Amino acid sequence: MSVFKRGYLFIFLMLFAACIQQTSKDSRQFENEFNLEVLTKNRENLKVNVRYWFQFHAKTGEPFDEFGKFIEEDPSIKAFTQATVFASVREVFKTYSSKELYEKEEDSLEEEIYQATKKNSNALDTNLSIQFNALLLGDIEYPHIIKNAKSANLLSEFDALKSKDSDQRLKAIQELLKEGSKESYAIVLEHWAVEKNETIREFILESLEAKN
Repeated sequence: MSVFKRGYLFIFLMLFAACIQQTSKDSRQFENEFNLEVLTKNRENLKVNVRYWFQFHAKTGEPFDEFGKFIEEDPSIKAFTQATVFASVREVFKTYSSKELYEKEEDSLEEEIYQATKKNSNALDTNLSIQFNALLLGDIEYPHIIKNAKSANLLSEFDALKSKDSDQRLKAIQELLKEGSKESYAIVLEHWAVEKNETIREFILESLEAKN
């Protein structure tokens, strides 16, 4: 083999080795999507769709072949990432009431969840370092009664029904009864089923009977 050919071969092998070293550190990007149920600050159960993208690199060893190509995705990795995103969504949503979530910009909500996800991923004790690249919220499904309250501009009163202060709940009920619409009566009736204060429960029944 000539000197020039040996030189070219040496350069090629050096570049190839450099490429292997560079590409074997990080996995390709993966995508995952799932649905979950979360509770708001006022204990309303919402259904949320989440989509996110992630990649990772090994803290010890290499989960790749000699060409730096990811061989096969470990199912536990997706489980780790999904659990992290799940915890982050719950962490953020529980700080808002249904009304506040309706009024909040989606981009701002996504950014809060994304930052919480990055923080929580750093706390994972695994042999992999997981990097979250992006996160998007899909549909947020609110209970039917909340949709009715929103359409009738009664979200403030609906939100007040979740208060621990019985006087605030009673005031909200009075406002809803005063409104006198089909939606307001539906909200009052649904609340009656979960109201624990007997005085308020009796007030609701007496007020509805008087309307008939």
